[in-house]
Amino acid sequence: MSDTADILEAFSRLDGVHGAVVLSRDGQVRAHHLVDFPDHQLLSEAVHRSLGIADRLTGSLNQGTLTQQALEFEDFQVIVEILEGGHALAVAAAPTANLGRIRLELRKNRKAVESSLA
Repeated sequence: MSDTADILEAFSRLDGVHGAVVLSRDGQVRAHHLVDFPDHQLLSEAVHRSLGIADRLTGSLNQGTLTQQALEFEDFQVIVEILEGGHALAVAAAPTANLGRIRLELRKNRKAVESSLA
């Protein structure tokens, strides 16, 4: 799991990023690295619940599987990449963070995180 920890720590070095968490299908935190963010459990619960809603909506729309989700709040935003096996990689960032850069890093690191969870 140290590969995952290293990847999550690297996300924290991006401008405006507070950190990242990896969740299992049932919403359990598998790994996390957060800086300047109050509670990884609060973040994981918000992500898990929103993914449940998105899953139900995706099924109704018949448009394929959900691959990524963004949540925007007044004080922070979360980008969630859906991983193989139902895991999710969520990156929490300031509202001013560069979403394009975060999405690029999610794509670049997706396979490495999936491999480390296997």
